[in-house]
Amino acid sequence: MRRFLHLSDIHFNPSPGEPERDIDLIVRDDLLQDLRNQAERIGPVDAVLVVGDLAASRTAEQYGLAGGFLKEACSIVDCDPKRIACVPGNHDIDRAAHGPLHDGLRRLLRTIPAGEISARIEQILTDPQIDQVVSNGTQVLIPPDAGKHERPRRGWTGGRYAFMRTVLADDIDAGLYRKHKAMVEHVFAQTKHNRRINEFQRRRRSAARSEWRLITATHNLLKLHKHHLAAQAT
Repeated sequence: MRRFLHLSDIHFNPSPGEPERDIDLIVRDDLLQDLRNQAERIGPVDAVLVVGDLAASRTAEQYGLAGGFLKEACSIVDCDPKRIACVPGNHDIDRAAHGPLHDGLRRLLRTIPAGEISARIEQILTDPQIDQVVSNGTQVLIPPDAGKHERPRRGWTGGRYAFMRTVLADDIDAGLYRKHKAMVEHVFAQTKHNRRINEFQRRRRSAARSEWRLITATHNLLKLHKHHLAAQAT
């Protein structure tokens, strides 16, 4: 079994002219300590995958910090730094400078038959880890179609697509999937959109955990209060 270290959205952003005042230094130190603990438990990893937003604003100083951090992470998990794979995020890309490149990629993608793209997606979805989760008694529920589509998209038929449609056609599994809108999406929509809670105000994992518990506790209190008001109105 291959093991990967997956990192994302590190957003290195030292204070301008004062690199010693790096507001995220404590958080990254905690992350490195977590890596040490995990490395002792599971051993070395085969590659480090960084999927977006190494820097906050594409400066050389930020990428210098990122390079040092990733080398230290590789040392901890016993991985060759040459096996670091990075995918730039929106904070890493100068969209004005890369406009012609983006246009060229769009034109290229339009020349690829839909069936070939679907075959690649099918290959990605055929993940043995999904089969392992299902074999352990937990059904994976991933609808291949958006609600607005009355029929499958061209090329999105057979294989994993057909299997998942069959699963979601079952009344019990379909009912379980419908619950995610009320049980999961509602909580995050209320927290981020209505209450404008978009980031943690405290640093370190234990402090962030306490803040999250306070956020969710007040979310539940608001629900109880609204339920009480509705009951009084009737």
